[in-house]
Amino acid sequence: MHSSAHTPATDRYDHIVVVGVGLIGGSIAKALKAHGLARKITGLGRNRARLLAAKQAGLIDDVAESVSELAPFSLAVVCTPVDRIPQDVRALQSVASSDALITDAGSVKGHLCEVLNSQPTNGAQFIGSHPMAGSEQGGWEHADAQLFQGRMCAITPQGHDEAPIQKIERFWTALGMRTVRFQPQQHDQIVALTSHMPHATASAVASLLTPEAWPLAATGFRDTTRVAGGDAGLWTSILMENREAVAGHLKELTHVLQQFVAALEANDPQATEALLARGQIAREKWIQSTLSPEA
Repeated sequence: MHSSAHTPATDRYDHIVVVGVGLIGGSIAKALKAHGLARKITGLGRNRARLLAAKQAGLIDDVAESVSELAPFSLAVVCTPVDRIPQDVRALQSVASSDALITDAGSVKGHLCEVLNSQPTNGAQFIGSHPMAGSEQGGWEHADAQLFQGRMCAITPQGHDEAPIQKIERFWTALGMRTVRFQPQQHDQIVALTSHMPHATASAVASLLTPEAWPLAATGFRDTTRVAGGDAGLWTSILMENREAVAGHLKELTHVLQQFVAALEANDPQATEALLARGQIAREKWIQSTLSPEA
């Protein structure tokens, strides 16, 4: 694992393509505009009306529904659902110059990198990225130029030269992020624990809420289930793409929940407190690590 709190240089781009102008893609475009990092931003997507509305709102400068419509670009960021990213990257590589770079914002990397590396190309290099930022809200209407500020971005290079990796790192740090490098499979195991499994559990908890409980569902319930408000279709593709790792962590969680059940059914306050304390201590250690200068 290699991390970088900041990168001294900042690149300016002549033309950046954002594929998928939703919350993440729109926020990238908005941040690029705010920092003056690109002379031109083109939004590439399947819904021309939505793209034109984003252009009218000032997020992007041009629109395209096909890679064949794109002018030469120096960087493309793919922000489509994870099951579509491989085909979107291949389409971009078919028209890109060899010195262009392509990255993404997807939260699953193992299958993506495996597919792309199994069919090498002489075109633009792809270096995976996962900006750890988002919201349960969707659409470019909720785009936020500050969405990435102070957040972490995982970079998942595989056999790339150092120069293009550092260029992708500089791109994300210019948007306010810190970067850390992981191997794709290692990344997927970690985010299955820290992001994908919690989403599944939040959805499970939210699904238990009945109308008669609504008056007493307050901030604790709202906080615990916040991410369950995310788009079900988008999250289905994420969970399926990382299904083995997520299922493994859900089994671990099930084991811990069974310990809670056993302690409660046995009327054992000591065992119950021990389980609660274990979670409390683990969370406190994590919070402290985020406050350290090296974090």
